Amino acid sequence: MEIIVSFIISIAIANMAYHDELGAAFRFSEIIGKIREIRGVDYFIWYIVMLIIAGTVYFISFFLVFPLIIGVLLVPLLVSPYFTMFYARSISLIFIYGGAEDYQK
Repeated sequence: MEIIVSFIISIAIANMAYHDELGAAFRFSEIIGKIREIRGVDYFIWYIVMLIIAGTVYFISFFLVFPLIIGVLLVPLLVSPYFTMFYARSISLIFIYGGAEDYQK
């Protein structure tokens, strides 16, 4: 159940940010429609890649925090914010351009 919720919550938060209203995060038919527009397979691949990247980042971060006292400051102040920005940008690009066939940079 947790996997299903976490799979949908990323698009729900992106939908809320796109429409600039809290209620947009609870429009489940719109969210499911957006996942279909993105193509569920593309979204699923993005989700798996993000899990792998997150696991790698936090695995490396563990070794920075554990032996070094400076790692306790380094991870929360540098690693986590940059990973959060990377995650937010990637979900926003998937949300906006995921279903667009004619998107060109």
